[in-house]
Amino acid sequence: MIKDLEVVGVTNVKIHIITFVKTVVIEDIVAIVNTRLDKLGIFNSINKKFKCSQ
Repeated sequence: MIKDLEVVGVTNVKIHIITFVKTVVIEDIVAIVNTRLDKLGIFNSINKKFKCSQ
């Protein structure tokens, strides 16, 4: 009984950690992509085109 509870607890913790890591990694990738686009000035030009087309 106790062993079963321990396994469930560990599994839940692992799932939480995996979800957290995925979220952080995705946010990091988005941030990196945005900064690179900003450095190239592409992001700004896309923004201007998008605003003009609206």
